[in-house]
Amino acid sequence: GKSDAAVVYFKSNATVEFDGIYDAFRLFSWDNNLSNTWNNDVPHIFSVTSSEKVALSINALPESLLGEAVIPLGIRIGTSGEYTITKDQFNFAGVNVYLIDKQEGITINLNAEENYTFNFSAGDDRTRFELRFNVNNAPLVDRPINKQIASEDTEFNFIFEQNTFAELD
Repeated sequence: GKSDAAVVYFKSNATVEFDGIYDAFRLFSWDNNLSNTWNNDVPHIFSVTSSEKVALSINALPESLLGEAVIPLGIRIGTSGEYTITKDQFNFAGVNVYLIDKQEGITINLNAEENYTFNFSAGDDRTRFELRFNVNNAPLVDRPINKQIASEDTEFNFIFEQNTFAELD
């Protein structure tokens, strides 16, 4: 079948809007037989800039956003049916990356999952999906831990009171 790709990466000099030296506009496939009509046979996936709403096939973002970026993903598909988004190359060590399907209320952890299959009605949707990046920080001790003693070579359990740890992310 036909497929498409979108690239998101982080670079120190990039901005959240279109950068001519780092980003690439999404060029949609047009039907040669019909003027001003996009090709219904070719699926398109692209990221969308935050304020300008520009469709990009390659999107560089500032490295400073790596732990907190939320990137809208657009989909343009001419034929209704079942489609799959597949993670191809992945190099985000220490960062959790999630694909969010806002229509279905589903969050896919791309650190663990390779694919996400969904149903799509023909059209152009720039709000259904988003990528979220966040650094997985260790939980903080929010309440003091009571002293507990264990003896060598014996079974033991440590018991923590509820809300001992605060999860920041």
